[in-house]
Amino acid sequence: MTAFGIDLSLRSTGLVMFDGETWDKATIETTPKDSTPGSFLDRVDDIADQIINWCDPRQGDVLCLEGPALQAKSAQLDRMFALWWLVYKRLREHHAEPFVVQAQIIKQLATGKGNASKEAVLIQTVKRLGRFVDVENFDESDAAWLAVAAGIIAGLDPLPLPAAHLKGLNELIRKGAP
Repeated sequence: MTAFGIDLSLRSTGLVMFDGETWDKATIETTPKDSTPGSFLDRVDDIADQIINWCDPRQGDVLCLEGPALQAKSAQLDRMFALWWLVYKRLREHHAEPFVVQAQIIKQLATGKGNASKEAVLIQTVKRLGRFVDVENFDESDAAWLAVAAGIIAGLDPLPLPAAHLKGLNELIRKGAP
């Protein structure tokens, strides 16, 4: 069984895995070829393909996917949501129904506070997970905490965390929500 964390982005998607012993990470970077709808669809399809190929999800693996930022404001909002839904669908097609973990739960896992900054999350990633996985950017940092969440859900016990850090994740698990 393997635990995967996926932090989606059109420019830089972070991926981290934990199999109970080893950690690994990757970043998928893409840029648009042009602004046509067809080019966009090719781009998000490529991102989804790379995620599936890197994770190669098997029955029993646990994947945590950061939930879409519903409060986000951007001219690219429709495209971010399109990417999110396409990846979610593709993971389901590979027998890997992902747990959707909202950003505040990721922040709480890392720092104990659901409103922490990305910088604070990165600092805690280096402090708590640095001996396991060498993250290079915010996307990998978030993906690392998503992998921790997936590891906890899978019963792989990735690292001990204070109760305050686990509150949001425990509530998500109680709801039984992928």
